[in-house]
Amino acid sequence: MISTRNFLSITLLFSGDFNAHHIRWGCKKNNPIGTHLWTHSLNSGTNIIAPPTPTRFGTNSSSTIDLTLVNNFHFQHTIRSISELASDHY
Repeated sequence: MISTRNFLSITLLFSGDFNAHHIRWGCKKNNPIGTHLWTHSLNSGTNIIAPPTPTRFGTNSSSTIDLTLVNNFHFQHTIRSISELASDHY
């Protein structure tokens, strides 16, 4: 994980499929990546933004693993899943 300690005054925005499961963004349980990402966000001042609906739909389960990480982001925003895309991630 990149340390944001030296970049606190710079606006950072990372979006992607982190495969990070954590109850804080609607997953049923945590995995090590999700726990690490959540701890890192608390220690660095980075915010994790996730839509209120799942972003990945499997055969027997769904989860929110597509996330956006932001730092110094002071803009109004809305994040949502788009189910019309042809992928198991929305």
